[in-house]
Amino acid sequence: MVRIISELIILGAVSIVVAFIVNSINPAGIPLFGQWDQSIGIVHAGGPCAPSVDQIDDIGAMDLYLNSKALFIDARSADDFSEGHIPRALNLPINDVGQLIDAFMEKWQPDTRLLIYCSGPDCHDSHDLAKILKEYGFQSVSVYSHGFDKWKNSGRPIEISEPSIDE
Repeated sequence: MVRIISELIILGAVSIVVAFIVNSINPAGIPLFGQWDQSIGIVHAGGPCAPSVDQIDDIGAMDLYLNSKALFIDARSADDFSEGHIPRALNLPINDVGQLIDAFMEKWQPDTRLLIYCSGPDCHDSHDLAKILKEYGFQSVSVYSHGFDKWKNSGRPIEISEPSIDE
């Protein structure tokens, strides 16, 4: 009986070691270390899953807002946007970007400073939209990873209006 238990323990340990080795050499392997603290920014698994654009914290977002230093873009759905958003923000939902990008490009120059947000740190829509806008040539694109929920819950101003890509 002791021999069987010993063999099971050895088999389990070898299986775990082999699994870690295969995961580390697999290009689609799961990163072992990530960023899981929502207070720091977007939750991600690290490696190729890490955000590819600058993240702006609460203080930075408020500074950009108060000094009108960036065009705020809400990546949430039109329904979510119409229920409340950061004042002066435009709505460019990630799911509708294909239909709206031409009109957006006509209105805004690639050197426009953009701050994109969605609902919060566990929402990747803002990062996905930022990546798309960078591919379209926008050079100054950042993400407010704490998103609208943190903005609203912090008692900051919100606005209720219909979705638009116009200011």
